[in-house]
Amino acid sequence: MTIASRTITSIMREPAAWLPALLTPMCIFAVQVGAFGQISGRAFDVPDYVAFQLPVAMLIAASFSSAGHAVVTDISSGYFDKLCLSPARRSVLLVGRLAGEMCGVLVYIAVLLNVGLLLGVRFGGNPLVGAMTLYALMVLFAIAYDAIGIAVALRTGSPKAVQAVSFMIFFPLLFITPWSVPREYMTGWFATLTSLNPLTYLFEAARSVFGTPDTAVITRGLVAATLFSAVTLSLCVWGFHRRLRAGT
Repeated sequence: MTIASRTITSIMREPAAWLPALLTPMCIFAVQVGAFGQISGRAFDVPDYVAFQLPVAMLIAASFSSAGHAVVTDISSGYFDKLCLSPARRSVLLVGRLAGEMCGVLVYIAVLLNVGLLLGVRFGGNPLVGAMTLYALMVLFAIAYDAIGIAVALRTGSPKAVQAVSFMIFFPLLFITPWSVPREYMTGWFATLTSLNPLTYLFEAARSVFGTPDTAVITRGLVAATLFSAVTLSLCVWGFHRRLRAGT
């Protein structure tokens, strides 16, 4: 709890940590809706482009995490080594950091969801179930993405490496998806890559809760997000144990 509270406090005290997480996705959301909102219905059969783009804004917000950089700071200051020598279970060092970051993500998603509701977006089925599904999808992605940054931080101890690797992974993952048009309008090699991207199924699941809920689509999205987070968390745990061995 101490590590999680410390993470939450650091986010709250630094507007530079949470303002971009809200303003950046809102700007991209506004640009996308402004560019395609009037033609999406006849161009690619998406009558409500606001609901179509809202999950994209949420996912971008969920990617704004300082977990990797915070771990680098702890390592360089010696605080990480002190925590490792404390009587607390060492797994708490990772779980506490991720828990604190997820609290921030929940707030970002809540703000963006309320913006969407003000713009007329509505859940297709039970609102509570829809909201819980949406939160689960975004938190699973945020955990997966945070784990990448932490893994790189543990391996390199370099803030530049954390930023470079995170960007190199995030932008291909985001753009090789049906983030601006439905997947059925994609062809060739791009369609193939899109079908291999776990974020494709996350987007489709999140959009399903705003339309006619499709249990199969939602389940596929939750499974893809869970597997993605399991892979990156495994890398994070491996990097954590590797650093512990190197320090002994």
